[in-house]
Amino acid sequence: MRPHFMCALPQIVLTVLGVLALIPLIFFMRVSFNASWIAIAWVVFGVLGGLAIATMKKVVWWQTTRYVFTDHRIVVRAGLWSIKGDTIPLNRVQALQFEETLFDRILGSGRLLIDSAAENDIVIKYVKRAEEIKHEVYVQIDRKEDEYRANNNGKDSERFGL
Repeated sequence: MRPHFMCALPQIVLTVLGVLALIPLIFFMRVSFNASWIAIAWVVFGVLGGLAIATMKKVVWWQTTRYVFTDHRIVVRAGLWSIKGDTIPLNRVQALQFEETLFDRILGSGRLLIDSAAENDIVIKYVKRAEEIKHEVYVQIDRKEDEYRANNNGKDSERFGL
């Protein structure tokens, strides 16, 4: 699953506002400084280029980031040229928390905070339906624990025997 599109939304809004701000800037440069059209074109291309690079950086991050929730592990992978990945086996998950601001709730996004026993904790930003995923991860953990008990004559062990 990809992060929620909301991760790129602030940058896209900033780009639209930047483009709209160019109109009065062009008028101001032309009237106040009697700037040539070549100078105005350089400013416009500079502003548009900077906004395009910043927007593309966020969109590329959104396109190259993946969250995978399986019945064995949680995997986070991100990167275009160099890839960074974090994996937490479900038997190492100690606690899950989710956070949703009012804006997140409107758009259906949130953050998952995963506390693990051995590995570093992971914060997954811009996850779709954070509360539902938290619940589903707990269901998978309970299912694995039940399978372990069934295969070991009801013996209760530390996180399914591992």
